[in-house]
Amino acid sequence: MPEQLLYSSISTASNFKPLLSDILHCARRNNPALGISGLLLTADDICVQLIEGELEYLEALFDEICLDTRHERIVVLERRAVEACDLPTWAMGYVEAGQDEAELIEMARDAQSGITAPVNITDLMIRIARKRQLAALDKGLLHWAKGRLTSEGAFDR
Repeated sequence: MPEQLLYSSISTASNFKPLLSDILHCARRNNPALGISGLLLTADDICVQLIEGELEYLEALFDEICLDTRHERIVVLERRAVEACDLPTWAMGYVEAGQDEAELIEMARDAQSGITAPVNITDLMIRIARKRQLAALDKGLLHWAKGRLTSEGAFDR
């Protein structure tokens, strides 16, 4: 049975953005073979990451994450068993936090200060992922539709 693990951490680098490319590349290369999927959300120096997969692989990955010197103060926000992964096709998604993610970032900052994260905080992360996924799909469909429009404004068949 798969598990989901949501954690927050603080970047040790003064500018975290240059590190993201390597982090995402490694995750997207390695995670599919392990059946791991997830989403990384960042805002300034704080990271919130959801990883999901079978317990054995999830624990091994999280052990590696805890040893990674690019971040510190790792706080598990929630860990739970699930019937199925919610983001099975996401080797590792990425979202730079904006206004829509402010509530989750605030909860993660609170957790860094010792305040317990709300139960089911993972559901908020999954809603963010699905909203971003739908937005990307809408953008792709809009781009496709614009390419299909004729000069008269009707769809080209």
